[in-house]
Amino acid sequence: MYFSVKCFASLVPLLVLTFALDRLSLRSLMLTICLCCTFGQMLFAIGLNDKDHFLCLLGRFFIGISDSLWIFQQTLMCIWFPASELPFAFGIVLFMVKIVRTTNDNVASMFYEAMAGDLEEGEVSAASLISYQWIGFAICIFSTLCSLLLTQIHESVIDSSEVKEKRDELKRSNQGDAKGEEPNAKQSSMS
Repeated sequence: MYFSVKCFASLVPLLVLTFALDRLSLRSLMLTICLCCTFGQMLFAIGLNDKDHFLCLLGRFFIGISDSLWIFQQTLMCIWFPASELPFAFGIVLFMVKIVRTTNDNVASMFYEAMAGDLEEGEVSAASLISYQWIGFAICIFSTLCSLLLTQIHESVIDSSEVKEKRDELKRSNQGDAKGEEPNAKQSSMS
């Protein structure tokens, strides 16, 4: 049930973000989605702590909304890296994702066993599960702070004069295309 709610929620932003990216800044959207993840993790941990199924579902819904963060990650990479370096950059990011997932899978079971102590067959340690969820909440806060730093760096790069010149050049070439002229058509008509 929790996975279904998360998957359903991950569909919503994909429809909305295509329009929102044109109207809002990358920074505000990225931070909003990171905050959705942090808020969802907090709700899930509180729901586990209070044994409130509805809060757990609501938390998973917000975590599902944050699944679209990869759109911003891909956008930033396409802006920051030239086309010849993109495959390497994407490979590094994918490698890091795999390392983090593998580490989490192994550390989660070790943490649970260390915190749970001796349990009888079929018994579950709620305290160790709740503790692990609160650690996840702390990691979400750290991730949100890193996203804030990343967007600040991104804005300073975008505001640099070199990037402004490239953007203006692209606008000029797009205006020529919008008028129905091809860039080489001007040169051939002048000769």
